[in-house]
Amino acid sequence: MLAAGLAHAADGPLPPKEAIASFQLEPGLRAELVAAEPLIASPCALTWDERGRLFVAENRGYPTGSPDGKPLGVIALLEDTDGFSGCDKRTVFADGLTFPNGLAPWRGGLLVTCAPDVLWLADTNGDGRADVRRVLLT
Repeated sequence: MLAAGLAHAADGPLPPKEAIASFQLEPGLRAELVAAEPLIASPCALTWDERGRLFVAENRGYPTGSPDGKPLGVIALLEDTDGFSGCDKRTVFADGLTFPNGLAPWRGGLLVTCAPDVLWLADTNGDGRADVRRVLLT
């Protein structure tokens, strides 16, 4: 199976189920699909918060950005609403970011590395979108 998967990979990425089947795992371990396209796009970093929600930094437009210069980076909030099929709900937690590439939960929000800044993003009203955006370092 692995050889067939590698041959297919030369033509492009494997579909998620084929990619998982191609993994070589140590006995007792298993790989599970949590999220894939089209639920996410251009993922480069992820983290889970204390509530078990998955946040994904989408580095859209990297490395050149958009033709009109608008920042395309997104932090997606992914949730598993049925408890067994992986993430099935997406909320745009934050957008309009340059090139987000690192995430860490902190003080009820997220630390986000997004050159030239380190940001703290937080959702204070519970709608799944960051309504606080503070620059902590530049």
